[in-house]
Amino acid sequence: MIRILAATIVLFTGMATAHATVIAYAGSLTNSAAGPGWRNTTIGKGGFDITTAGVIGGAGYDVLGGSGSVSLPSWITGFSANGSVYPGNGSYSLINNPAMTGASPSMIRSGTVNPFPGTGSGTTDFSFTLTGIVPSLIQIGLMTDNTDASGWTAGGVQLSGVGASGTPKVTFSGATDNNVPDWTFFTITGGFSGEAFTVTGFGGPNGCACIGVIAFDSAAIPEPSGMLALGLGALGVGAARRRRANRAA
Repeated sequence: MIRILAATIVLFTGMATAHATVIAYAGSLTNSAAGPGWRNTTIGKGGFDITTAGVIGGAGYDVLGGSGSVSLPSWITGFSANGSVYPGNGSYSLINNPAMTGASPSMIRSGTVNPFPGTGSGTTDFSFTLTGIVPSLIQIGLMTDNTDASGWTAGGVQLSGVGASGTPKVTFSGATDNNVPDWTFFTITGGFSGEAFTVTGFGGPNGCACIGVIAFDSAAIPEPSGMLALGLGALGVGAARRRRANRAA
């Protein structure tokens, strides 16, 4: 019993004192109605609506282009989008108005950040820093393939952070480039105030690292201290049961 308790204390104390920010690829929504319908609460979001049911970007967003708007979370500071932005044209995808949610939000013409690093080359599309009370789980969603031809779609995206482990890169397949907006999601766990992150876009067939929307969502995960209490509580319950069994014997 003493050995088990000691091992548990070491395990959970290590979890409580160790701090590591981890970035991971969370998944994608490809050729889905949730692409343009990212604010429509009746369209399934594949579990990526972790802040608000039926909504991507429930914590905040930046919609690029002439019809776009910005509403960032309180825990984001120093947000910067690439200075090259195209407002879109008549062939760009219509997407839900970000300021509206419900069964049928109004639609707006999408735009995009518009840097041209060259096919396969990378450039910074977005950068931001965490501040204040940082959620234990942050989800970053990136809308792509909303442009007027597959050649303008980015070749891939990557999320990285100063001192964070994991710098996942997702490369897009040409078969999915059909002017139906897609989403790529990354997660940040263990982030802290003052930590800086970068979204890199890679040039597609025509050399553009085009991204139409960045969306932020968040959720809480169990704190290590809470897990320690749960572990010690479980051991205490087990010890009490054994004492009662010994007395009965």
